[in-house]
Amino acid sequence: MARLFLALFMAAFSAAFSAALSSTIPDHKYESIDTDAPAIIADLLSHGAILISNIPNYAEQRSQLLDLKLIDPTHTVLDEDTALERTTLTNNVHAGSLSSTDTTDPLSPLQPLRETVDKVVSRLLASLAATVPKSLAGVVYENGVTEGLDSLVKGEGIEHYHYYTKPTTTTTTTTTTTTSSSNVMDLHTDAGVLIAMTVGGSSNEHSKDPFTLMIHPPTSNQPVAADVNPNSLIIMLGSGVSNYLTSTLPFPALPHSLSVTTSSAPFTDRTWYGRMYFPPLSTVLPSGETFGSAYRRLTADTNTPSNGVGGGSDCGDEEV
Repeated sequence: MARLFLALFMAAFSAAFSAALSSTIPDHKYESIDTDAPAIIADLLSHGAILISNIPNYAEQRSQLLDLKLIDPTHTVLDEDTALERTTLTNNVHAGSLSSTDTTDPLSPLQPLRETVDKVVSRLLASLAATVPKSLAGVVYENGVTEGLDSLVKGEGIEHYHYYTKPTTTTTTTTTTTTSSSNVMDLHTDAGVLIAMTVGGSSNEHSKDPFTLMIHPPTSNQPVAADVNPNSLIIMLGSGVSNYLTSTLPFPALPHSLSVTTSSAPFTDRTWYGRMYFPPLSTVLPSGETFGSAYRRLTADTNTPSNGVGGGSDCGDEEV
């Protein structure tokens, strides 16, 4: 079965790979996830990311996210290069905890959005697991049992919320024609197996968004600006594909960065939400240790207490 799968898959992969030089991340409709699995796998292998569009209620929930403006002064820093303030809230998500109404959860106002994101990812992983034999991509537990990619829905996670705005204590009366670009997040790969994230945006429809998501496709020698539909959910592969899964398929982690252009263009704010997906704690990694051990080290390094607020901005990322 594995050999037949690989033979059938290579034809689809060749077609997708020929288009990988484009900065456009391949788009797949939510209603077609179940039937599009071979094409989705080919796009993930050639691009390292896909978009999911036409998600029920998602556009409205993303709009609510942009209007939320969660600010915690104790977790807000000033970026001196851009003169913007960034609030970062993080949350460790345990398997099955998204339905919790725990009042200590800093991201509880995002409950409808996070449930939609989890529903989309769960359906995507179920479709991929039904297409990719677990011998080619899956997890192995301490008791020797092997499961497919859908096992990630039973795993751990880390959520991040970023809110950028101009300092309220700063008033600007002069304008400048000088334009410069600066990274607010350096080129890196996420530590999770995959990350599902919204496209950043502003609560003010008249505000010009100076932020650009830069991606480094497998076939490109340098990062390029990603062309994305604002109301699509971005699904991006991280280094956990090779670090945490037992996989013979060459799924590539997609390096990416975030740059901002500072100029006289009007800017009010920008909001982003993302969740990284990890395997269950009892997973045995290719290195021989359990994921539980690796996860404790990862969350300690990123200072993200369970159901709490963390100050890190790198999501457990690995710089490139």
